[in-house]
Amino acid sequence: MNKAFLGLDLGTSSVKLLLYHSDGSIEKAGVAYDEISPLGWLSAIKRAAEMLPLDEVCAIGLSSQVGSYLYRGELLPWSASVGSEELARIKNEITEECFVKEIGMPHPELVSYPLPRLSYIKKEAGNCLVMMPKDFLCETLVGKCVSDVYSWRGLAHAETRQYSQKLLKHFSLDGMTLPPLLSPTAQAGCVTPQGASLTGLPAGIPVYVGCNDFYAALLGMTAEEGTAFDITGTSEHFGIFEKGLRRKTRMVSSPFFDRFVYYGGTAASGHSLSLARRLSATDDCDVNEAVKNAPVFLPYLTGERAPVFDSDARGCFFGISEKTTPMNMAYAVQEGVAFSLYHIYESMGCPPISRIAAVGGAASISSLNLIKATLFSCPVAVCEEKEASALGAARLAAIGAREASWSSSFARAGQVIAPCEALRPLLLARYEVYKSLYPSLKESFRLWKTIS
Repeated sequence: MNKAFLGLDLGTSSVKLLLYHSDGSIEKAGVAYDEISPLGWLSAIKRAAEMLPLDEVCAIGLSSQVGSYLYRGELLPWSASVGSEELARIKNEITEECFVKEIGMPHPELVSYPLPRLSYIKKEAGNCLVMMPKDFLCETLVGKCVSDVYSWRGLAHAETRQYSQKLLKHFSLDGMTLPPLLSPTAQAGCVTPQGASLTGLPAGIPVYVGCNDFYAALLGMTAEEGTAFDITGTSEHFGIFEKGLRRKTRMVSSPFFDRFVYYGGTAASGHSLSLARRLSATDDCDVNEAVKNAPVFLPYLTGERAPVFDSDARGCFFGISEKTTPMNMAYAVQEGVAFSLYHIYESMGCPPISRIAAVGGAASISSLNLIKATLFSCPVAVCEEKEASALGAARLAAIGAREASWSSSFARAGQVIAPCEALRPLLLARYEVYKSLYPSLKESFRLWKTIS
């Protein structure tokens, strides 16, 4: 019998459903949200489910964006800038040693992590039930709200699978109601008749808890030691796997199943590339030609996370001349996205890497891959299946159902893009201009915020 495992990834702007069949074939459907809300999510899931043959599904795995929170009927998205005051207090009052003991990692400079956001929610709404999108989806499907420790990184410890009661009490958050934590491969329940009606997914199918979209993507791609991962999307995550925890870093170092990940995440790579598409009729360009007369671009359209951590930062073109064309500007946007990853890489200490494994929608842009390969001076290997988070969720469901093992890989390697070494000196020179722009514009961004 040909069994199928369904991975459901609730992204920032769309939902992706992926059917992984036991013969290795894949079917998938994606639907953009009509509105960014729980009702919009469910409507998109139902439309996507209608596009797939679901009669062979034997297990469902979940994945979603994290850093977004639902409370009292409100949605606080991960991209919101609130929580900076709370984060400053948290970092000031709690030592690094305490964080490592309580949550198994240093607390990163991210306002979207649970502690700053729960502190903000407590101030706005008092003690209440708080859940993330995947938790809501799980409750909708099986009638029970449960989550996993990786989605709640920054408040829960991966080994104990428990929230830090010490941190909850210290910041007077112990009255908040949070979902119980289970293993990502634990069965949360089965799709109820009501869940089936709301989502279009078959009733009675076991649902497995899954994890955050970033970790699910790592499970759904081909990457090993010595390989950097580049997970593209609305935001972009760039980093490496390691055997231990890094304590002294502004990047994120955290447990990942039996290993650790060390990485930084951007805020608006996807939005920036959408801007490039509006500037040019095609995603791809001739890099060697388009770089001529191209300005330099800061891809901070909605602020930036690593490594500048400034929600007030904004996008900027520098160096436009009378010779600049829309194609030059579209190239500059792609280059700026690549520069933002290289900036993260430098902030990580430039760890040795032999190649970059890339997944997600932007991994299909050949010119962008060439820029990245040239800048990092190593090949970019594009994973064949770009919906890695949905594939990782399907893999977790198969492992939970004991139809696959942790050594089983669902991913397949695709195209490999080699660097253009002759172009690298020019890119590095342009990168130095890129790095100089943010410090020069930092105060201008503050002023711009007051008048825009």
